[in-house]
Amino acid sequence: MYDHQALSRHRSQYPDTLCAVPSVDTLRSAVAVLVRYGRKTMDALTRSRYRKPPRAYTVICDFCDFSRTQQQQLWHALTRATWSKAIGWKQHLWLYENTELTSTETLLHTVCAPAYVVEVIEHLEREHLLPHIIAIGLEECVFNATDKNGRWCDHKSPKPLRR
Repeated sequence: MYDHQALSRHRSQYPDTLCAVPSVDTLRSAVAVLVRYGRKTMDALTRSRYRKPPRAYTVICDFCDFSRTQQQQLWHALTRATWSKAIGWKQHLWLYENTELTSTETLLHTVCAPAYVVEVIEHLEREHLLPHIIAIGLEECVFNATDKNGRWCDHKSPKPLRR
């Protein structure tokens, strides 16, 4: 699995490197810890399953007119997601939590573009975290908030993102 000769050659060729090359045993133990405890440790650190959703999430849900139940089901699915599309979207929403935005235009047209939101919902459905009927209802709400070109409707004015 590991090339011991290449590792020892690297150490002999570059003895004064600033970045120390870890031993094979250290790498093996680190991989074992990550495999065994990685998911639990990450959940314990972020505790995203137990936190309230970020403000950016509530803004987009209000903009799409999701019901309270739909908001909770979508957030619950996002916290249990393991696919990169849904996890990435959730992380983008959390990044907006610590920024001071007076306008939600950036949020709505970059991170929460209608096509991207629908794609995340479809990924959650394929991951079996959202039932089909709920996913259809969420997508319908998103489609109702868009114009014929697939962009957010201008007549809806989202609430400013404030603390």
